[in-house]
Amino acid sequence: MDRYAEAICDTITAEWPQGRTLPKLYLETGRALVDDAGYLISTVVAVKRRILHDPVATALAAFGKNGPASVAGAPSQNALVLDAGINLMYTTTWYQPRILPVRPCLDAPTPTTVFGCLCMNIDVLREDAPLPGLTTGDQVVMHPVGAYNQTQSMQFITYRPAVVMTGPGGQVHVIRRRENLEYVQAMEVVPDHLQSLE
Repeated sequence: MDRYAEAICDTITAEWPQGRTLPKLYLETGRALVDDAGYLISTVVAVKRRILHDPVATALAAFGKNGPASVAGAPSQNALVLDAGINLMYTTTWYQPRILPVRPCLDAPTPTTVFGCLCMNIDVLREDAPLPGLTTGDQVVMHPVGAYNQTQSMQFITYRPAVVMTGPGGQVHVIRRRENLEYVQAMEVVPDHLQSLE
């Protein structure tokens, strides 16, 4: 952070008009301080092969040029579906966490598309994560995810999982319980005139 601040302050100091009060520099250090502290463990719920379409050929096929798009012989790559999506990892839109298997694997890593569990085509956690061959039930860990993921997460399709903290000596403490239906509905109030419709 010091080097970052010095690069900014040295430039401002050199160019600032004489006689005017220098501005204060405030740095939002949340990501630098806590991003590395967070890990998300997720489970593989499906294994797929993803056809890699040529966008030009696909566009031509859509307009009837050269016949329908053929997938036979088309290049493809591994794809995984996890039980965690952008509902928990919204910041993957901008930041790409590492995704590693929880258990050691002997397979050589290959480019793998990692999808989340939501019903939206934007639910892609990584386009080309280098991962070994995994199967349903295998777990992966995503890191770093300590900054903003928890505060930006939402209930969508699935409830948010528990959050735990590993303390001194390896002790595990639950710092946020797993959500359930009662928690999600706790803040809802049905107006009196709608009570009979329940």
